Amino acid sequence: MPKQKIKYVEETHQYFIGKREVPSVSKLVSFAVGDTYTSIPQDVLQRASEYGTAVHEAIQTYEEKGEITDFFEEELEKYKELKTKYLLEVQNMEQIITDGKNFGGRYDILDTQGILWDIKTTSKVYEDKWAWQLGFYYLGLGKEGKTAFVLYIPKRGKHKVVMVTPHTNEECRTLIDLYNDEINNADN
Repeated sequence: MPKQKIKYVEETHQYFIGKREVPSVSKLVSFAVGDTYTSIPQDVLQRASEYGTAVHEAIQTYEEKGEITDFFEEELEKYKELKTKYLLEVQNMEQIITDGKNFGGRYDILDTQGILWDIKTTSKVYEDKWAWQLGFYYLGLGKEGKTAFVLYIPKRGKHKVVMVTPHTNEECRTLIDLYNDEINNADN
């Protein structure tokens, strides 16, 4: 059976398959590991989110157009250093994925070897959270991922590449079933 087309609504961060809303990868990850940021004030989260989005956009602009975005020269230099050191060859970026019926998401980078790379600007390393996220992205690509990488470029501190072992497709499907059971039980 061919995959269903997925629609993403940027303003509300919602995914739809047909007229049915499906959870985002972010929502499924939060279900798996809990909300990591509950103790952080909302205004701090908002600024961090805006910074992370701007860094992603700067890297995407660099990759697609070769242009350096104002105010993000330092982050781009860190990205280029890691890209060179780890021989990252970008195939595509920011692609929306789905398994066709259960969720939607958008990965950061797929390299020419078919390996996923994510860009993170968080103040801490959250390997389990990233392992779930990248596992769902592989499931959405229709492949089993053995390895993935995170380009960790925090606002403060050392930038580095973190190797992540993604959760398997089976683990991700089991989590989807648990999530759907909880949603269905909440509706009854």
